[in-house]
Amino acid sequence: LGKGNRQGIQTPLNYSGWGTSKKEAGGRKMDRQLTIAVHGRQILGKRKNQEDSFAWTANSSSTNFGTLCIVSDGMGGMARGEEYSQSAVSQAQLVFTQRDPKEAPGDVLLACYAAIHKAALGLRLSPQDSDGGATVVMVLIRDGKASFLSVGDSRIVLLRGGGLIQLNREQILGPMLDERAALGMISEAVASGNRYRSSLLNHTNMDPPLPCDLCMTPFTLAPGDQIALMSDGVGNALSDDELIACLRYGGEKAVDAVMRGIEGKNRKDQDNSTLILVDIYE
Repeated sequence: LGKGNRQGIQTPLNYSGWGTSKKEAGGRKMDRQLTIAVHGRQILGKRKNQEDSFAWTANSSSTNFGTLCIVSDGMGGMARGEEYSQSAVSQAQLVFTQRDPKEAPGDVLLACYAAIHKAALGLRLSPQDSDGGATVVMVLIRDGKASFLSVGDSRIVLLRGGGLIQLNREQILGPMLDERAALGMISEAVASGNRYRSSLLNHTNMDPPLPCDLCMTPFTLAPGDQIALMSDGVGNALSDDELIACLRYGGEKAVDAVMRGIEGKNRKDQDNSTLILVDIYE
């Protein structure tokens, strides 16, 4: 478990892939062991309260369960954001350790989110109270593969071969406007000029719940891969090129570089910023 301002663990995991070296040529399936190193940190920014929460859970008795990483961002400017984010993290950890390790990763993530959503509704002061909520990004790594689930505008990115790939789709107004512009329903100028492009379309306290962004088919990890989960305080402060430059350090140095980069911007409206970095190596 990692939770708080700064944490780090290393966990071995089994990886099954297709051999590419001369010894394993011909497509013979091989088993090898990868290690994941997980580090996380958060900073307050210019906010009065820390409304982000983060954690990762690894079952020490069996690697079959895998490792679950979660970042939850309580909605700033709304009531009790920290309560909603803390509840999301706690519920995900609890449900994850109770699931059958043979259950499909996508189903495990959906079960975690169902508990998160139910708990969020339970935090309402009345059935009509929707003044509060949180975003959630989760990554489940098991048997050398990764799956993810996303609700809201936090990001999950994969660094591979020096490039950065965003895995999830942020549930904000901007992409919807861009899609409508591409279909000719509105002009590109109207889409790009809308001042509400960053408005959030989904969070944990929506009733009924809206669809989440879910990776049902796990993708295979390779040595050298990095997966980063981050609240929007990170993504809004640093460009993708700046993120790549920081994350290349790997491990705790990379996490520290990201936070120093954010603090160095000295943005007057800097939000809470939280990052979990998973390094995969042999």
